[in-house]
Amino acid sequence: SSSRTSSNVHATFHGCAQNARTGLLQTEGSLGAAMLSAAPLLAVEKCRGCNGHCVGGAHGEDVALRALLRQVRVLLLVVVTLLVALLLFVGVTFVAPAAVPGPAGPFTCECIGGTSVLEPMLLQQQQHSKSQAHQAADARGPPGCNVLVVYVSKENHTRHLAAAVASGAASGNGAGQIRLLDTSQASVSDVVWADAVILGSPTYNAAVHPELQAFINSWPFDGRLRGKVGGTFVTSGGTTAGHELVLASLHASLQIFGFVVAAGPSWVTALGAYEIEAETAATLGGFDDRYFLEGGRRYGETVAHLADRLRG
Repeated sequence: SSSRTSSNVHATFHGCAQNARTGLLQTEGSLGAAMLSAAPLLAVEKCRGCNGHCVGGAHGEDVALRALLRQVRVLLLVVVTLLVALLLFVGVTFVAPAAVPGPAGPFTCECIGGTSVLEPMLLQQQQHSKSQAHQAADARGPPGCNVLVVYVSKENHTRHLAAAVASGAASGNGAGQIRLLDTSQASVSDVVWADAVILGSPTYNAAVHPELQAFINSWPFDGRLRGKVGGTFVTSGGTTAGHELVLASLHASLQIFGFVVAAGPSWVTALGAYEIEAETAATLGGFDDRYFLEGGRRYGETVAHLADRLRG
């Protein structure tokens, strides 16, 4: 009985093992068949790692998933492009007409609801510009510029040339005023009043006459003279007696106070008007005063023209 029981157990165990082996083989066969049936559905592409062909995810890459991701990226690119085009269309159609300024004159703009949205704004800007122009005109005062001609004269030569300069300035300053003063008559308030200051000096030992230099030294350094126009004229006893040194010294003094120094109307009087008083022997009869006086007149006119233009 014991021997029969042992034989039955052994047979049962052997049968179970045989069944398990058969089931495993069947399972492996089913998996293989499934993989073979799914293989045609997977893309075949060239692998970057090797120059052969890989089926499915042979190298850990899911080709089908990557293809899907490429399609998603293309779709997103198309959507973004459409959105950008839509925004550009909206900006050009609705925003640009209201943002672009129109002409300065009367016009109609059918931008939004048939109502002009730019015209009131431009009218307001025009009124503001006119108001500023009127305020500037009021600040400038009456038309024309004010010219001060101030000089030192001991033998009347410089005084005669100063009168010629003032005459030219009167013809070149529009409806402005002219003040022709000796240094003993002029004051700092005259300099502040003027738009242009023309200084005249005799040549005094190749330098500016002390009285005129003292008058210049009394001017204020508070900036009120900056931007005014300056001019110069001199008289001299000889052609090389130092009159150009005097002109250069007067230019430097004017620039110290911020004046714009005016050049003469030609190269002959580039530094300013002048008159030579003597040297009759060298010129076989002396100099013609009319030549120097005409040069002074033209110089005064040039200075006044410049001051009037800068005054605006």
